[in-house]
Amino acid sequence: MSERDVGSWNSLISGLAQNSEGRNALFLFKKMRVEGAEVDVMTVSGVLSVCADLAALVNGKQVYGLVIKYGFELYLPVGNAIIDMYAKCGCMEDACQFFMNMPIKNVVSWTSLIVGYGKHGLGMEALEAFDNMEREGIVPNKITFLGPYMHVVMQD
Repeated sequence: MSERDVGSWNSLISGLAQNSEGRNALFLFKKMRVEGAEVDVMTVSGVLSVCADLAALVNGKQVYGLVIKYGFELYLPVGNAIIDMYAKCGCMEDACQFFMNMPIKNVVSWTSLIVGYGKHGLGMEALEAFDNMEREGIVPNKITFLGPYMHVVMQD
C-alpha cells in the first residue's frame, strides 16, 4: 500500500491477532509507531488484547502509557481491555485498582475482573465481585458464570 491510515493498520493488527499471530501483531504495532502513524481507541484496545493473550506485561504497560497520553482511559472498551490485560498478566491488584477507578462499568468490566480472580485462585474475591455486580444491577452473561469455572477445570 502506498498510503496507510489508522484503519489499515488496525485491520492488519486485528487480523494477525485473530489468527494467533500476536507477536507479529505487536511487531506491526511497533512499526506503526515508528512510522508515526496515528493511533486511536481501536488500536489501543486491540493491542492491549494482544498483550493480554500473550501475557506481555511490559508491552501492555507501554500501551497503557499511550492510553493515558491520548486520554483514552475513559473509553469503556479500552478500560475493559486494561482490566483484562492486567488480570491475564497476573497483576490482579492493578486490574482491581483500574476497575475501581472506572466511572462506568458494564458486564464485560465485571466479568474480566471475576474471571481474573478465578484464574488466579481467588475464589472468594470472585464471589464477592459477583455479588457486587448483581447489587449494581449488572446482569451476568454466560462468560461471567463459566469463565472462572473453566480455569479450574482446565487446571485439573
